Parts: sequence; C-alpha cells; structure tokens
Amino acid sequence: FASAAECVNGVDPATSRHLDDSFDPTNWPEMWRMMSGDTIEEGDSRQEPNRLGEDDVDATVLASAGVQYMHLDPTGFDYPEKAIPWEPNATTSSLDPVLAALRDERDFSYADIITVTGRVDSFWTEHFHEFDTIRYIINGTGYFDLRDANNEWVRFSVKAGDFFLWPGGIYHRFTVDDNNFVTAMRLFQGAPVWNSFVREEVKGNHSARMNYVDTYLCGQDPDAEVPATEAPTLGSGGTNAGKSSPDSSSTASAQTRQLLTLSVLLASSLIAMIMSI
Repeated sequence: FASAAECVNGVDPATSRHLDDSFDPTNWPEMWRMMSGDTIEEGDSRQEPNRLGEDDVDATVLASAGVQYMHLDPTGFDYPEKAIPWEPNATTSSLDPVLAALRDERDFSYADIITVTGRVDSFWTEHFHEFDTIRYIINGTGYFDLRDANNEWVRFSVKAGDFFLWPGGIYHRFTVDDNNFVTAMRLFQGAPVWNSFVREEVKGNHSARMNYVDTYLCGQDPDAEVPATEAPTLGSGGTNAGKSSPDSSSTASAQTRQLLTLSVLLASSLIAMIMSI
C-alpha cells in the first residue's frame, strides 16, 4: 500500500466507472473555479456565475473526485414537471429506451421528477448525502457546486440533457440561475433516502463521509480536528511540561504518608503531656 506521503487525492478517470462506456471529457458541461462563499453570501449573488479567474476547469478534476457524467437528450419524450414517484408509460412517448436500459443496468429502480422555480436555502447549504446522488436535467438551467478532491469548489452549469452521478459523502450544493427554473429527474437505487448532512453540523463524523475520504482523499479529512497541545507549566520546559510523571506522583504520595505519620505522632505526644499534668 502507498504511504500517506505517496498518496495522491482522487482516482484515475481513465480506469474508474462511468455512465458512458468510457470517459470523454469533451461531452461534459462548462466548469470553473468558484469565488469564496463569504463573497457570494455578502452580495447575495449565488445565482450568478461567480467565476474565480477566466480559465475553465477540466472535466478530469470532478471525474477524479468520483463524479460520473453522460449526455442524454430528453427531446421528443414527454416528461411532466412534477411526478413523485415517476414511471414511464410504454404506450406513450415517455419511454426513452436509452434511459430505461441505463436504469436496468445500474439498478436505478426509483425515479421522481421535480421542478424548482427559485432559490431553496436547503439546496444551497453545503451538504452531502449518504448514498449516490443521481440527477437528470430534463428542462431549464442551474448551477451545481461540488468540492473536488482538494476540497476546492468547482461550479458547473447544468441544462437539459445533463445526467450526473456522484458518490455519497461528497460535499455539494445547488442553486437555480437567473432563469429561476429547472426540471430534474432524481433517481435512486432501491427505496429513496433523501437525508442530507450539513457540513458545519457533521464535520465529517459519518460513515458515508469517512468512506468517501478513504477512497478519494487519501484518508485525510479536511474537517478533522487537530488535538490541542497542553500548555507547559510556567517555568518548566521539555515535552512533559505541565504533566505529572508516574515517578513524581509516587514521590508525592510517599511524602504525604510521611506527613500524616508525623502528625499522628505529634498528636499522641500532646495528648500524653496533657494527661500527665
């Protein structure tokens, strides 16, 4: 096994699993680095691009963090704006054979469709899910922000046809853009579990996050707390400053016993003197 010093965060997109047959970064949506969260919140501008610099981020950055992508054109298929749950009707134009085959192959047994028409604070709060997040954009536009394998924000714009999967434990958030409209299909393996875990509340203390950290972050959680070192006792030094060693504790106990014995002897002598008067 590679040591922590030799480990490099992320996985190799060329050898990891994908929704398509192979990794093709040219099909991915546009991605870029994000401005700081404080800057965004102060200006209340979460729905803007909030670019940090002019350069785009290569798709390998999110792919190495476990994100999978494919393009699946929804044109020509009849999807509602809301259906919880949703199941296609084979006698109508709602049955996309490519989507149906993908669901069978990856066991995406549950699906629903929701439409978001404004900012939702719970979607924006940085969080992760216990299980894989699987989203298919049917209509509209918006922004997903994900933490890459170096704990830095990457923002990408989503539009109709974007189909994503990312593993449980990865921090992310979502917002509509200025159009204030997006329709998305949510898929799940088995019965849906939509619990989200807010970063500020969990601080990495969850099995899904720990598994993600072990797989993609070389086991080094950026939220891990570093134990505070004890301050040395005034006037002392060295690595054991401010701490009592076993030897010093034994010496103190012996001195205490001697003082107690002396006290008993003095008390006995005083009583004897008083009784002899």
